[in-house]
Amino acid sequence: MRAFLMVHQSGSFTKAAEQLHITQAGLSALIKELETQLGSRLFERTTRRVSLTPQGLIFLPIVQHMDQQLDSVVRTISDYEHQAQRTLRIAASPVMVNGILPLVLKRHASHHPDDIIELLDVARQDVLPEVEQGNADLGMGLFLRQVSGLKFFRIFSTALMLVSPMCLRTH
Repeated sequence: MRAFLMVHQSGSFTKAAEQLHITQAGLSALIKELETQLGSRLFERTTRRVSLTPQGLIFLPIVQHMDQQLDSVVRTISDYEHQAQRTLRIAASPVMVNGILPLVLKRHASHHPDDIIELLDVARQDVLPEVEQGNADLGMGLFLRQVSGLKFFRIFSTALMLVSPMCLRTH
């Protein structure tokens, strides 16, 4: 289908083959196969130019529409793949960064290797404000007070908690 469009747009099998990075013979074979499958010639070929037959004119808008839809699907899939790669911003105190967090990040990376982790190494009292202000997706530390809009998860039998506004969005 793309070969058909390229020949139409360029008006030449030679130019279309160059744009598609294939030989002119290969392009001619693609068009011949397409014409065989459709049971109709799509191009009038002369030594000076290539133009669409009446059947080619009927086929053109259908192929253009299909090409646009294919481009749209490719963009959607590409966008999805890029979304699959997440950036996770974690605010944590030096105690967490140097102690527990390396183990947690190692395990996370084994399950989500495409994620990008940005670590905000902040003072213990700044972990919660970083999450509240949206500078971090989650925070790790000791928290003594609950905050509206944030979900707290106990990760140890101590008061050590995981804090994330994302948790509210997923439940």
